Amino acid sequence: MAEKQNLSEQVIIDHLKADYGLEVAVLTLLPLGADMNASVYKAQTHDQTSYFVKLKRGHHHDMGIEIVELLHDAGIKEIIPPVKTILGASTQQIEDFTLIVYPFINGQDGFSSNLTDNQWVKLGSALRRVHDIDVPPLIQNRVRREVYSPKWREAREIA
Repeated sequence: MAEKQNLSEQVIIDHLKADYGLEVAVLTLLPLGADMNASVYKAQTHDQTSYFVKLKRGHHHDMGIEIVELLHDAGIKEIIPPVKTILGASTQQIEDFTLIVYPFINGQDGFSSNLTDNQWVKLGSALRRVHDIDVPPLIQNRVRREVYSPKWREAREIA
């Protein structure tokens, strides 16, 4: 579980109102996530609508958000894009943090339960559509790529 970030819940609630127009009644820290630089919350509004709120330390452009929006805009309905701010941005900067808001989806992840045959087919279909997307060069050129050095393999061959 990621640790709670040093930003008061009231500051988060205030920004959800000012930047997203959300009247939050309850903000609950969720014991989820593997990102040690992020905390996640469930924000419930007075009208009982819930949002998944991610608070990440730092001010960096998140390529993941851009790719999610590309996939969603391409018609892949299984991709859930972030909720836009009042000004139409996908993220909001707050002090030394980046705030990202999504619709809250009740359910379990695929790691917590076995998928049915039908769910596997739907997952495969969605992944096929993801892999069929023509990613624009402007995004391709900014995606981080792994570099696999042969250093240790070559050292083993020498020994």
